[in-house]
Parts: sequence; structure tokens; C-alpha cells
Amino acid sequence: MRPAARGGSRGYVLRAHHRGVAELLDDRARTLLVDLHRASREEPDAVVHARRRARAALLREHPEPEVVDDAWRRSGATGGRRREVELSGPATARLARAAAASRSVDLFMADLEDQLPPGWGRVVDAHAAILACVRPGAPVVAMRPRAWPAREPAVEVDGEPVAAAVLDVALHLSHVSRRPGVRPHVYLPKVEAVEEALAWARLLAAAEDGLGLARGAVEVSLLVETVGAVVWGDAMVLALRDRITAVNAGRWDFLFSYARLFAGDPRGALPPVAALVDGDPLLAGYASTIVDLARRRGILAVGGMTGCWPGDGGPSAAELEGVRVAKRGDAAAGFGASTIAHPALADAARQGLRAGRSARADAGAGPVGGTSLFALRGPSGPLPEAEPAARVRLLIDYLERWCAGEAPIVVGGEVQEVSTAEIARMQLWSWVRGGVAWGDGGRLEAGAVARLIDERAVRSGHPLAGTARELARRLVLAEEPPEDLGSVLAGRSVDRTTAGR
Repeated sequence: MRPAARGGSRGYVLRAHHRGVAELLDDRARTLLVDLHRASREEPDAVVHARRRARAALLREHPEPEVVDDAWRRSGATGGRRREVELSGPATARLARAAAASRSVDLFMADLEDQLPPGWGRVVDAHAAILACVRPGAPVVAMRPRAWPAREPAVEVDGEPVAAAVLDVALHLSHVSRRPGVRPHVYLPKVEAVEEALAWARLLAAAEDGLGLARGAVEVSLLVETVGAVVWGDAMVLALRDRITAVNAGRWDFLFSYARLFAGDPRGALPPVAALVDGDPLLAGYASTIVDLARRRGILAVGGMTGCWPGDGGPSAAELEGVRVAKRGDAAAGFGASTIAHPALADAARQGLRAGRSARADAGAGPVGGTSLFALRGPSGPLPEAEPAARVRLLIDYLERWCAGEAPIVVGGEVQEVSTAEIARMQLWSWVRGGVAWGDGGRLEAGAVARLIDERAVRSGHPLAGTARELARRLVLAEEPPEDLGSVLAGRSVDRTTAGR
């Protein structure tokens, strides 16, 4: 990354307007954006190539998690602040207000990436919602920017659409850095290669320089949600040593990354969802690697999200107990914090964490231990008769809601992240390609899955069922799986925030 030139905002062009955008992209934000774009112009393509090299190395070498010979350890990663319960969700005004008003949530991960349907109007509104709840005394707001390869066509610099990551960082930091008593925090998504972590480190350092901030003024947490981040997570943390505070277990995204990586190997096909529980050897090894990394480097290990979304009457006793049980399990596995989808679950999450922590202390912690990440096995037997239809139903229901612009997307009382839809489509794709046994002895074939997709779309009755059917067929029946759901869905979501503007 070349040093920022700090030459003002000449070359900046806004291609799409929206209410509030002038206040957000003010002189300070535009100047920082232009400087960061010019300094990091080559980073998105470099990250794409680094990801390809990383995936090739993983397939070729099957390396286990690597530990770098470096004695560095972080001191005081949380800065004395309580950090046990994190709320994760799309950066909408409603959820941001609820997070800011909560006395039980410690950190709100405001997602601009895979929990927020795309659209320039939504991006502008999301940044405004985040900034409205950033203040001293409120829960920490950690902005989760869009990943490096994505572009934002609404904003150009020097005739090029800016990287979405650069826009999100420039816009957020240019405003938050003006708030006294507030330390900016960024949650880094989808990192697959050490070079990608270094690109984030360079971008944030350049932003600090451009804003006159001390090095390390911007804190980060790293989502460990790819196979590469599990294998090379130690080197990634060291690349971010000026600012790293935590590593977070994005287990569903990890499972998708795993399924995509081994898409060509029948043994890499994920088993039915009922088998994807925390007792699964793959997920146990994944969790233990994250906990060991956090302990070694003196940072916080944050457990995965409990997706329960209570109804309008508030959480039931059973839902609260389910959260406590899940968080006791996180603490027993060695996680110091954990994640929820709804602020009404925060107290139950804290109770579960503390109970699990106490039980672990009584038992004696000891090493966590793990299992090989590359012990490929595939489904252990024939798929249950109803399993493909259940995966099709989740995928169609998710696609309908995504295309309608809903956020968060709730299906069956659970928040569905894009990763759950990614897993569903990769399961279906790999089961068809591998010809896995299904039901009473037959093989699951493309024709059967196509019929299931058509039947679900017909029964759905949703106005966008036809669009969802088209997308599901493209995702599941293609010869090669599309790179990611976001690339397929880009431009398919109805952005009512800009309609008629």
C-alpha cells in the first residue's frame, strides 16, 4: 500500500444519492476516502489472488494449525472493560437502538457484510444507524465492514468504484474518531490468508495516519470463519498485533468454507445438520484451535452466535434456558465471551457463561485439545428421507426474504445468517455431485433436487418465490459451485430505501 497523499477530495464522484449521504460523506470523510482508495488501489485484486493461493495450499498440503515462533502476547486486551456478551446483527436502526439502550450487552457487532442485504440506501442508513449509537457509556459498537473483494459502485474515485472495505472504514473512522471518549473498533470478516490480514493492517494504519490518530488507536477483533483463518490464525493475529483484542468463532461460516474448499471430494461433503453440533469432531477441533490461539496471545476468545429470535412477547422460559445451556457449553470449551442475536437474551447468556466458567474452574481447565481439520469423512450413512427437502426449504425461504430486503432474516424462530444458506446450498450441491445414498438406498440426483426446489417455490406463495427458485437452481445445480452467495445475490435484493429517489 502506497502512503496516502492527503490531497483533498478531488477525483471523488457520487453516483447514487440518498438521504443523509451528504452528512456522512462530508469533507473529512471524502478526503480520507480518496487518500485510502489511492493508497490501497491494488489491495482487492491482491487479496483475491492471496485467497486462491491459500486455498490451493490447503488442498495440496492439508496443514494443521500453525504456531509462529514469536513470543508476543497482548496485555490488557479488553482495556479493563467488561466483554462477555456480544450482540451480532445487521446494522439497522432498530437493532442499533436496542443495543445502545441495553445495559446487558457489552459489544454490538454492527454487520455491514453478510447480515445486511445489499443496496446503497441500506449501506448509508446502516452507517447512520451505527453512528447514532456510538457514545461513551453505551455498549462498544464494532463495525463489521464488507470484505476486501467487494466494490461499491455508488462511489467512484479517479473513475473507479471504490473497494467497499475502504469506503466502510473511511466513513466510519472519519466520524467515530471525532467522538471524545470513544475508541473505534472494527470486526474483520472472511479473512482467508495472512496477506489479507496484512492488507487490513495497512488500511487501518493509513486511516490512523490520515486522521492524526496514534498507531493502534483503532481496535480490531478477528472473525475466524474460514479454514485459512484456522490454519494461519496465529500469523494473522501477529499481523494485527498493534490492535487485535479478540478472535471470534464464526462456526457456520467456517463450515461453509470447509464445504466449499473440499467441494470436489465426496469425503468433504457435510453431514446432515443434526450431526453438525458442538460435539462433532470437526467443530471440536475448530473451537479448541481458537481457544488455544487466544490463550497463547493474551486475547479474548469469543464463542459463536446463538440465533434464537424471541417473538413479540419476549423470550420464553425454554428459550432462555436454551441460551444458558449453549453459553455454558461455550465457557466449558474455554471461550471467555459469546454471541447472541437478540438483546433480550443477554442476561441469560451471561448467566450461562459464568456458570460454565465456574464449573470449568472447579474441574481444572487444562489443555483444550482438538482433532485434525482434514479428517475428511462425508455423511456416515444414507441421508434421512426428509433431509434434502429441509435444506431446500431453508434455502428457498432465505432467498425469498433476502431478495425482499429483510434484515434480520428469521426462519422458524432462529436468525438465519447467510452462512446457514451457504451451508444448505453446498450440502445439496455436494450430495448431488457425490451421489450420496438417500432414504431407502437410492442416490440423490440432480433431478430429484430440482423437483424439490420447484415444489417448495410453488407451495411458498411468496411474491419473490420465482426469483428464489431461479437462484436456488443456479446455486445447487451448477457444474461448479458459485464463489459465494453474495456474488450471486448482488443486485437481486429489492432496495426500497432508494426506490423513487
